[in-house]
Amino acid sequence: MLRVENLNAWYDRSHVLQGVSLEVNKGEIVTLMGRNGAGKTTTLRSLMGLLSKREGKASIDGSSFLDLAAHERYHLGLAYVPEDRRIVPGLTVKENLELGV
Repeated sequence: MLRVENLNAWYDRSHVLQGVSLEVNKGEIVTLMGRNGAGKTTTLRSLMGLLSKREGKASIDGSSFLDLAAHERYHLGLAYVPEDRRIVPGLTVKENLELGV
């Protein structure tokens, strides 16, 4: 299970993500939806370790991962494909995700 508790993030001095909490059980497929600027991408970038200024807790099956390097999170089953859709045609979804590691 992915568990996120009270996730906060900043861009410089701007507190852009405030108190995000969620749980995703094994086998579930979840979509983050919202208007532009709502924090969808910031939430994912924070969980992937791509934003250095953040607070809160996040774990997979009880193991905290916010202190791990971004590339180490892949081994926990976390991957991120940016919304600009830089995918390689001819590769599977898994292979495209592995390119970012």
